[in-house]
Amino acid sequence: MVLKITKLKKSLKRIIKDYYLVIIATVVILVFFILGINFIISLHKKGQPSFQEKFVIISFNKVLYIDKNVKHPDISEAIKSYESGFVEKAKFLFNAALQKSKHPDVKKVAYVNLANIFDDNGDYELAIEYLKKANTLAPRDGIIYHNMGIVYKHLKDNKNSILAFEKAIHYNRKFVKSYLSLASLYFYMNDFKRSYKYYEKASKLNPRLYEALYNAAICQFKMNHFEKGIEQLEKIMNSQSVTPKVRAESAKILGTHYTGKGDHEKGLYYFKKASEIYQDFDLYYRTGVLYTLMGNYQQAMESFKKAYLLNENDLDTIRQLAELYYRFGDYDGSLKYYKYLLDTQKVKSEVLLTMGEIYYKKGQYADAVEYYKKALDVSLTPDQSKIVHVNLGNLYSTMNDYDNALEHYQKALELDNLDINVYYNMGVLNLNSKKYLLALENFKKALEIAPSNLRIHLLLARTYLAMNERDKAIVAYSHMIEKFPKEVTVYFELATLYYKLTKYDQARHYYEKIINMDPEKDILYKVYLNLGVILNNEKKYQQALEMLKQAYSLNQNDPYINYNTGIVHLNNNNIDMAKDYLKKTLRLKSDDRLKALVHLALGNCYYYLKDNKQAKSEYDIALKYDPKLTEAYFNLKVVKNSYETP
Repeated sequence: MVLKITKLKKSLKRIIKDYYLVIIATVVILVFFILGINFIISLHKKGQPSFQEKFVIISFNKVLYIDKNVKHPDISEAIKSYESGFVEKAKFLFNAALQKSKHPDVKKVAYVNLANIFDDNGDYELAIEYLKKANTLAPRDGIIYHNMGIVYKHLKDNKNSILAFEKAIHYNRKFVKSYLSLASLYFYMNDFKRSYKYYEKASKLNPRLYEALYNAAICQFKMNHFEKGIEQLEKIMNSQSVTPKVRAESAKILGTHYTGKGDHEKGLYYFKKASEIYQDFDLYYRTGVLYTLMGNYQQAMESFKKAYLLNENDLDTIRQLAELYYRFGDYDGSLKYYKYLLDTQKVKSEVLLTMGEIYYKKGQYADAVEYYKKALDVSLTPDQSKIVHVNLGNLYSTMNDYDNALEHYQKALELDNLDINVYYNMGVLNLNSKKYLLALENFKKALEIAPSNLRIHLLLARTYLAMNERDKAIVAYSHMIEKFPKEVTVYFELATLYYKLTKYDQARHYYEKIINMDPEKDILYKVYLNLGVILNNEKKYQQALEMLKQAYSLNQNDPYINYNTGIVHLNNNNIDMAKDYLKKTLRLKSDDRLKALVHLALGNCYYYLKDNKQAKSEYDIALKYDPKLTEAYFNLKVVKNSYETP
């Protein structure tokens, strides 16, 4: 009879494999957390409007002073030179006009335009001096005051700048640029109420000046008048007479507003609207960010790809693509972008960590080791360094290089001697190397730090089992039951241990407790199966069949259920039923050991039916699958002897 239990060696390998996956997942989470910080910073930079620097379209504009009544040749030539970019020539000609002419209008034009040239060169004090000279010649000229306001703004003299613009408006009420410049000045001073007032006046002078309406809407947002701002931006966005750039910017602001409020659906709607109006890298990037936040990674990938086509050098976009390819399991695609980041970034730690992780997942352990070691050569936080050493330990362990593995685990402990995961890894490594005393030491140390860690308690008990210290293992399991009274795994392993010791009453006691704990099906069917085997050993065949029937109802694909059902029928002399179940077993996927046992049992069936020829055939097959199956070897000799007996 065979009890359906997992051998200790296989169990340990599975634990090691599962734990490495846990470590990998931990590192992935850490890396994505680190990269996520950059992601959020990137989102803040690209997704939150910096109104003062990015979205205010209209700023301060000086005016080239042209007076149609001035017919001086030097002035005309100087203006042409200035407009063509020959500033030094223009400067020379304006000064020549001052030397040659005493006419006030000529001098006024020369002074104002020379002031513009000085302003361009950063000679603001000299520019003001020349504008004042022009002002004495034309004290009611709004253009002079307008340019004076611009220069005062460059001098950061906001008080005199405001006074100059106000006089410019007073003397020239229809000059829109003065209203716009004053509105911009108030905006930069965070006086959004006055800024809005002058943007409104500018738009009344020129209703088609949608840039002014746009900036007025931004002022509404800055004053928390969101409904008015939204209404105004939507009008601009939907107006076909507005330039595509301004319409797209309006939609972008609305998308940013709703994104900031956490309404990702509306934010996405407006970003998509903006991208329909105007093809822009930033819009595709923002759309990708929103899709990512919403968990729609495929759409995020498409958006970031479009952004990448418009700007192949944007590191944030490249990072997002690298992370998305990683998420989709396309490690080669991810590596392509991470390698680019590695070549272009100064801070490489996160990229190196992730590349090491990718190579780890690809099974390219030598490459993973290389990149983890490279990560140790750059600036890492203590936590990052510890993770690298743990993963290097895991890698070397996978490569059966236990000395290097233990060296890196030890380095991890030097960085954090309270990390139970490191003690766990060292314990698993020592257990796998059959260094049981060291494994016990590691697990006990881990339990000092985390006494409620079930996983380590289980490994401690399994280490005692590996040492054949079954009494100590029973004590460990009993302690676990007291500490974790609802953990099915503990009851199952203790019951299985009692079964191995042929202490069937104790085994049955714990298996029956499991049934009352409402366990998962994967555990429950094994409990019924094992109870069936115990009852069969006790020759309680009908009860055994009832248990095996329960197991079959929960899992019809486990070959051990059919096998043990066949064994019960065989023991109860129901040979035909036994044969049926044993043959069903052979149609299910199983290992060579079980196949050998099935053919042995079939051989016994045919022997009882006195079909020695078929019995011999089954015993021969059993020995092919397991040459060390002594019962098959013995039975084969019996059958052969029956041939030889006259």
